[in-house]
Amino acid sequence: MHLQVLYCDDIREEIGNKFSLMGVYASDMLISELPSTISKLCVAVRLVVPIKSKLSSAVMLEVIKDQKSKNTPEALATSQITAKQLEQAFTQTPAGGDYLLQANFMIGPLTFDQECAVRVRALVGKQVLEGASLQIRQYPVS
Repeated sequence: MHLQVLYCDDIREEIGNKFSLMGVYASDMLISELPSTISKLCVAVRLVVPIKSKLSSAVMLEVIKDQKSKNTPEALATSQITAKQLEQAFTQTPAGGDYLLQANFMIGPLTFDQECAVRVRALVGKQVLEGASLQIRQYPVS
């Protein structure tokens, strides 16, 4: 079981159960100056569960901002999926073998006071899964 995470400027729902992700970030978001406020940050999250695994408890997805000056991460968005909803939400991938749970977050406006990281974690029963993070950095001063 693992998380797949993409960060982008916008997520658009298309006809035919498709999503278009606009302005996808690699690993960093470069900002001209800090503090700064952006209008929106979108996060596409997929929880990939092997077909042999059985999820019997709820899943909590959290988008978190980590700042060096704060000991406690700041929750930007959360979504809880009940066990009953999981039964309805999982669909088999065309290649087979895994179930996918797709969740899209649109967070904004969002203020960054300093360089930090945005990350996603899933709480699945007693297990904590970590997704890839997005590093928020200021343009290097030349």
